Amino acid sequence: MGSGVWDARLITPERSFALAGEWPFYAHRELAELSQFEMESGGPSRAADRWQVNLRCARCDQSVAYLGDGERQFRQVTVAELMSGVLRHMVMAHDVPLSGAGSSRP
Repeated sequence: MGSGVWDARLITPERSFALAGEWPFYAHRELAELSQFEMESGGPSRAADRWQVNLRCARCDQSVAYLGDGERQFRQVTVAELMSGVLRHMVMAHDVPLSGAGSSRP
C-alpha cells in the first residue's frame, strides 16, 4: 500500500491486516437483474441485466467490492482499496471497532 493511498493516522496497515486478515470473504459471479429497476434520470425505461463479479462477506453475503463483469473486463483493484472496503464493511455491518479499545475479536 503506497503512502499516498493509506493514511496510517487513521489505522496502521498492521492493525488493518490483524483485523481483516482472517475475515471470511468469497468472490461470486452473479447476474445483476438491473431490468427490474426504473431509471431515475429518464432515458431508457429499464437497464439491461448484466453479469458481475463481487467480493462478498461470507458471514452475511453482502457485497464489499465490485471486481468486474467476469467476462470482458475486471477492475484493477489495489490492496488498499480492498482493505478499505473490507474494513468499512466490518465496521458498518458487524460493529467491529477499528481501535483497540473494547476490542471484541471479530
